[in-house]
Amino acid sequence: MIGQSPWRRIAGFRGHTLAAEAELVMLLGVLGIRLNLIVQLLLAIREGLEHATRPWLFLLLLAVMIVESVVVTTCAVRVRRFAGLGLGGADVAIIAVLVGAERWYSAPDDRVGTWVAWGFGAGAVAAVTAGVALPRWWHTIAGCLLIAGVYLAVSISGGQTSTAVNNAVGLVSFAVVSRLVASYLRRLADLADRARAEAVLAARRSELDKHRLLLHDQATVLRLLSEPVTDPRLLALLRRQAAAASHEIRFFLGTDRHDPPIEDGPVDLRDLITAVANEFRDLPITLNTRLVSGIEVPDGLATAVMRALRTVLLNVRVHAGADEVTVHGDVEADTDGWEITVVDDGVGFVPDRTPLGYGLSHQAGDHLLRWGVTTEIDSAPGDGTPITLRGPAKPSRAGERHDG
Repeated sequence: MIGQSPWRRIAGFRGHTLAAEAELVMLLGVLGIRLNLIVQLLLAIREGLEHATRPWLFLLLLAVMIVESVVVTTCAVRVRRFAGLGLGGADVAIIAVLVGAERWYSAPDDRVGTWVAWGFGAGAVAAVTAGVALPRWWHTIAGCLLIAGVYLAVSISGGQTSTAVNNAVGLVSFAVVSRLVASYLRRLADLADRARAEAVLAARRSELDKHRLLLHDQATVLRLLSEPVTDPRLLALLRRQAAAASHEIRFFLGTDRHDPPIEDGPVDLRDLITAVANEFRDLPITLNTRLVSGIEVPDGLATAVMRALRTVLLNVRVHAGADEVTVHGDVEADTDGWEITVVDDGVGFVPDRTPLGYGLSHQAGDHLLRWGVTTEIDSAPGDGTPITLRGPAKPSRAGERHDG
């Protein structure tokens, strides 16, 4: 993984999720505590041999403890996490047996507050393991109660009852706190991974949306070009539109360094409608746009309206079979908003029963809605199709951010 830190490479970590990283952090924490225990056990060998009632048993159990820790550590590192009932449960059970064996090699007075009998240190490690590794809360509670109970049964005979009880309570606390921290880290990492996955999905959808916006109308133009065209005027218009589409696609792909022509600043709505209508001179279009002269819209909204108007006229060209097409612009006196209506006298359709294609549903629908522009389609079979785009006096900020 790019930028991977040295300690993660040494650990062989290959995770790409925050959940995996959280497990790695908890693994390193438990291993650090266990390493500290092993060092303390090694430092206590001399004192243990001097005070143990059975030095050979002290050494044997100490060796078992160290070997067990190494085996557990190796298994945990191999699977990149310290979790699971098998590994964690075996560790807790073995340490409970080793703690219970203290009575056979130590004097009662040495079982609390010394490293001759190292039950509390080993019990603390096992309690943390029970909190981090065991899968369910009742597993953790059962594990820590087992460790605390065995430790208390062994240590309470030394005459330091209050200290032994406090240490046993401390073992339970270690397990509970470790469990709470581990649960929180796992839950937090899971939420973060879900949020990241949703962000990635949203980014992919946004990128797909950009591709569709770019290619939808161009695909229609190419399809019309692939069909026999007898009208030379239509053929000339399609070729001009295909050339403009090719330039826009090359610029999008980064193979054409010359920017496609765009407006700089607000665009006059009447000029916008006229420019789009000129691309469809093969249609019998009548323009009635005097009322929207002087109505200016920002360039981002202008691009969205231009695409929507273009896809509406493409649908008229391909599907309507119209003899008359009127594009009417108007201003709403009450709201200072504007509207553009495209009316054809073609075959019409039933909007509620006919699935809308991507152009009408998105380019002339959802995409405009982000700018606060609504789309109304009122059609019936044989009665033609009026489509009205209604825009506010000021576009929504959401649309500006989306296209900015």
